[in-house]
Amino acid sequence: MTEAELAKFAGLWRNEKTHMPLQTEVRKGSLFAVGGGPLQPVAGNKFIARGGSIKLEFEIDSSSNPVAASLTQGNNKFRFLAETQWEPTANELNEFAGEWYSEESGAKVKILVKGLNLLITQRPDTKIPFMPKYKDHFTAGGGRQPVMWCSRDANGKISTLHLGAPRMRNMPFVRINK
Repeated sequence: MTEAELAKFAGLWRNEKTHMPLQTEVRKGSLFAVGGGPLQPVAGNKFIARGGSIKLEFEIDSSSNPVAASLTQGNNKFRFLAETQWEPTANELNEFAGEWYSEESGAKVKILVKGLNLLITQRPDTKIPFMPKYKDHFTAGGGRQPVMWCSRDANGKISTLHLGAPRMRNMPFVRINK
């Protein structure tokens, strides 16, 4: 495949269940999973990695654009949806600010806006920067994990904040103070 043909598969993808990101990019004539390795084309929209132990198949819409991808590794299958990089406004970031509580963990965190990012603080001195990834989603340090996202009510207001990591899929938090 040419770089131009591979370019349509480069992008940002959100795991449908865990919300964890997957990013693909073209480097030196090959498609790569960022933080992973090269993806070798085996058919028009199908790629393999690590000698075939990982399979990635893109779902193509009627305009020939990838809209989702299925990643298979052994008996595990993960579905990713196409996303775009999010650059929130100051007002959008301020919607996340405040104190949040998780009944599940008994944890309370405070979210502060720091420039174009969020800072999660927890007593006594834990501070974790979260950078925007895609709409209403943030990742710690701009990487892949942990991931934070929100659910919104019918009026578009944030109703629940969620934190996820490889061994913790969805820990919900509710706002207790703005």
